[in-house]
Amino acid sequence: MITDAKSIPAGTQINTDICIIGSGAAGIPLALEFENSRTRACILESGGFEDVVDYSDVYHFISRGLPVSLDSRTQGFGGTTRAWAGIWKPHDEIDFRLRPWVKYSGWSVAFQELSGYYDRAAQSVGAFPLEFFNPPLDAKTLEDSTLNTTLVRLMKPEDLDFGRKFKSRFENADNLHVYLRAVVTSFESNPGHTEVQRVRIAAPGKKEFTLTAKIFVLAAGGIENARLLLLSNLGNEHDQVGRYYMDHPKGKVGSVALNHDINIDLNQYFGAEDSAGKVFAGLRLSDRLQEQRQALNSYVQLSPVYEQEGFMGKTARKIFGLKRKMKKIELRNFMEQEPNPDSRITLGEKCDSLGCPRAVIDWQISEKDKITMKTLHEVLRDKLAGLGIGKLESPLLEKNLQDWPIKTDASHHMGTTRMGTDPRTSVVDPNCKIHSVANLYVAGSSVFPTGGYANPTATSIALALRLADHLKNRI
Repeated sequence: MITDAKSIPAGTQINTDICIIGSGAAGIPLALEFENSRTRACILESGGFEDVVDYSDVYHFISRGLPVSLDSRTQGFGGTTRAWAGIWKPHDEIDFRLRPWVKYSGWSVAFQELSGYYDRAAQSVGAFPLEFFNPPLDAKTLEDSTLNTTLVRLMKPEDLDFGRKFKSRFENADNLHVYLRAVVTSFESNPGHTEVQRVRIAAPGKKEFTLTAKIFVLAAGGIENARLLLLSNLGNEHDQVGRYYMDHPKGKVGSVALNHDINIDLNQYFGAEDSAGKVFAGLRLSDRLQEQRQALNSYVQLSPVYEQEGFMGKTARKIFGLKRKMKKIELRNFMEQEPNPDSRITLGEKCDSLGCPRAVIDWQISEKDKITMKTLHEVLRDKLAGLGIGKLESPLLEKNLQDWPIKTDASHHMGTTRMGTDPRTSVVDPNCKIHSVANLYVAGSSVFPTGGYANPTATSIALALRLADHLKNRI
């Protein structure tokens, strides 16, 4: 069932078993795990089906560090799946490890445990199981003991918007209820802040109602998850909520001036089609070299730039089956970030139209982040030269680089309610429950202890399904 919160009378109190705040990549798959069961589950979504939303300024924030795009804050049923490009990539095994050279690294869930959930996640949303990420031999042209090939895959356009894709299932499930245009303003807890009793919700027309549940799950994204906890004074006994904010800084930096006679086929690195669809190969530092160089798990994609050609050139190429002449290769860079407690989200002095303080984001890039990309460019430079492919020209190879050029955010908000076993350095436990609150959980990339380079969607859904299994044993 789907209800517009505008139709709910002011002062109403709704009761359910599980309340999920947010209808994005984590919230929708989590709710659907209870479809047609005895468990009553609801989703509270601040937007609707249309693009125009009420109280849209509640998602506005203030950037005090590197700029974060406001476009990454999406209101509407489906959340950020309404806007993403559909890139699907499980995290690498090394991302989950305790890496002694990376402070605050190490997940409390192993890759081996999550591997089955990755396949379940792929099946649930029409994506790709783990076996589809083993590079074929012809995609390992540049691979050796220093560089590893990695694949990312592109989902079909019709599978991207989860709100549109799964709408009918919510309409037809008697035990699932979606409330649209329902803006959660705070949690209300018991005097000791050890249990959430209800959430307060603002609806169109300046109305307010409440909802009680046995279990609450925050699935509103890496910024809003932290903001709601800070607004409600929950889970922050050790000043950890909002810290360790990470993204995947990205940008085209560096290019390869090609030699005239290249006898190596690099087409697999430029995007290819196979039985499963579009796939891109990239390059990252090998696990061994990461440890040797004390580096992170960043990667680059090779993006070809072709010579311009007129009508006659295009016609001749088609007639004679000639390949387009490549002018150069550009590097598309995607950075892993070191967990940094000073890169964080706090509450500001300015308030939104509901009277709630806005989020302030101080997003920072560390020296280890930068050194990793410099190392990757150095290793790739030597590899390309050794194979006779060409010369890599990059500002990252300069000794005294002043202005760091890779600083565009990827809208991957991670780390602000990180998972761990120690409440002094984390917010949620290995089951994604707030350490100090008995019935409040968090879903999504805000629980990631480290970010790797992979887009967070696959891992967010895998963790959401793992959380669903846990909650089935609690209800």
